[in-house]
Amino acid sequence: GDVTGPPFLAHKAYKQAAVAAENIAGKTVAYDGLVPFGVFTTPEVAAVGLSAETAREKGYDSAEARFPYAALGRAVAENEDGFVKLIFDKKTDKVLGATVVGPHATETVSILTTLIKLGATVEEASETIFIHPTYSEAVAEVMHLAHKRSIHYVTR
Repeated sequence: GDVTGPPFLAHKAYKQAAVAAENIAGKTVAYDGLVPFGVFTTPEVAAVGLSAETAREKGYDSAEARFPYAALGRAVAENEDGFVKLIFDKKTDKVLGATVVGPHATETVSILTTLIKLGATVEEASETIFIHPTYSEAVAEVMHLAHKRSIHYVTR
């Protein structure tokens, strides 16, 4: 928990407690350190995994894609701003990190946390169907955009 150092987050402490309990009970369980964080402001801000800079420092050939809420049906209907930014490795196509800004960012980042935890590729994640119109569908949209296959947002 908090005595193990930053980030000082309840959800990190819960996970570390579960890992400690499992190890005390005789199982071998490791804590991987993948901890999403969220800021409960307006707009909400959440992130998980590596930034583009950190990914490069760690030797990844990283790239990023940024999908704006201006191209997201629900956000347009509710007049909300925001975006999902994806960091991925160009060589392996693995999802490395993400930042979400806007409504429901703290829930949406959990999807991205799961993708990183499972070692998912952008291609694999892009095959998931999300309910429309939702804020979480921006996750699928940013995956499509990363592979230049977005139908709702075109970049040059």
